[in-house]
Amino acid sequence: MEVAVAKVTVGLEVGSSAVRMATVARGRSGATLQQIAQVRLAPGVVVDGEVVNGDELAASIRALTKTAKPASKDVHLGAVSQRMVARQVDLPWVPPKEFAKALPLLAADLLPMPVEDCVLDFLAYEEVLDEDGSRMLRGLLVAAGEDGVLAMVDAIEAAGLRVASVTLTPLATLGGVADAHAPGAEAVIDVGASMTSVTIQEHGQPHFVRILSRGGRDITTALAETLAISEEDAERWKVALPVMWQTMSPADRSTTENAVRSALTELVTDIRTSIDFYKTSESRRIERAYVVGGAGSTIGLVPILSTVLRVPVMPGTPHGVLPGKGMTAEQISLAMTPAAAPAVSLALGAA
Repeated sequence: MEVAVAKVTVGLEVGSSAVRMATVARGRSGATLQQIAQVRLAPGVVVDGEVVNGDELAASIRALTKTAKPASKDVHLGAVSQRMVARQVDLPWVPPKEFAKALPLLAADLLPMPVEDCVLDFLAYEEVLDEDGSRMLRGLLVAAGEDGVLAMVDAIEAAGLRVASVTLTPLATLGGVADAHAPGAEAVIDVGASMTSVTIQEHGQPHFVRILSRGGRDITTALAETLAISEEDAERWKVALPVMWQTMSPADRSTTENAVRSALTELVTDIRTSIDFYKTSESRRIERAYVVGGAGSTIGLVPILSTVLRVPVMPGTPHGVLPGKGMTAEQISLAMTPAAAPAVSLALGAA
């Protein structure tokens, strides 16, 4: 009698302020999160998603590996940077066997950077006809600077791991958090340290990705200015606020709400503008939104977004994943936060 062996996959998210690793096992009974851990990155190691100090990044990943103890050295990498592009386009139909070779030529005029310097992918989701009746493939064109991708891969492999695949983090998170069977379009908003991505799907297909140059650090800076304190104190205050909230007086809560709302104004405006652009260009609206990422748990962000976007907004967690019996209390606590969603989604998608 054969015993079914669970397939184990490891997701690795490299951000600008932290690296997170998640291990997911999938068997007949479903998916189980076996391990999740994170390590903070020193300022300047990864800037806006680009590796600046590969040696320091490798050292941090080695330290993370000792904590996370992944069941496999093969990792599925998720990354995002300002130099990455993802946009919906129509490309001329090409036979599947020839498409990979033809993609650079087809995409050359659609990118803001030389195609020879890019790593390309195309996620086709429907065939359409143009005005002349010619067959076209509609889908999401994804491009990333090859040097940036290779620098990140080199650092990970220097840490003793092997990169099995590279994915644009917002797309992996979209697949893990959004509901492909839900009616209407859904948005996943990933708020990182220095960047925020807005990704929209409908019926399981990604239609829109926008990467904003604003994130958790901008919230901290705005709080520091509003409260007239240092950014270090503002960051500690921001992190401790959910615990402090229960003991605050009504007057202190009112002052805090005003400070947080002011600090979130620019980020929320950028997110709303991105979603409004999608609504105008696609003549569609989103029905719901999920918030993930390291700064996604900022107090007040979810209710303010719900009010501004006028749709239900909730913290995002990967669906269909249960915590494993061997996880520590610290790991379970991390797994329940919006920060864990991208790494778990990377592992889940690979599984």
